[in-house]
Amino acid sequence: MTSLDVQTLPDAEQELAELLRAQPELGPVADRVYTVFPAKAGPEPLLLVHRFGGTPKVGRPLVLDEALIQIDVYGGSKGDVARLGSLVRALLAERAEQAVLGPYRVVPDDSFAPPRNRALIDVTYYLRPASPSAAAAARISSSSRRPPSPTTSSSSAGDPPTQLLPDTREEH
Repeated sequence: MTSLDVQTLPDAEQELAELLRAQPELGPVADRVYTVFPAKAGPEPLLLVHRFGGTPKVGRPLVLDEALIQIDVYGGSKGDVARLGSLVRALLAERAEQAVLGPYRVVPDDSFAPPRNRALIDVTYYLRPASPSAAAAARISSSSRRPPSPTTSSSSAGDPPTQLLPDTREEH
């Protein structure tokens, strides 16, 4: 295996943040989805997506990542935060097939003075490696040959094939 054949797992935080940014139901909050808490957050609603754990389900090769993600929902009153958090959960449930929702809670964030209202959404996000690059895919397809049919056998080069099994393959 060469270094060009190595597959890496996608960035779970980035993928989930991009998915949330693409949701029109989030309105202006879609422009305030972060993977790092912004230095000047202000009082406006925002979503913070961060990975806090998880492991590949199979270590070698990397074929499935089980990322543990927390989404922090900030902004406004406790009710506003709870409504926005519920909307985010509903969007994930409907549009993120690879997401499994975990606990949801509304708790103050005491790291601010005064404490800010915050909803926490835990998500287990499953990801597979990115597909091989186009060049690698072309290299793989050009080097592959169609295997001999398992339905026929020939005893010598000039003899007609003998039918072993019914041919049920579809031509592509």
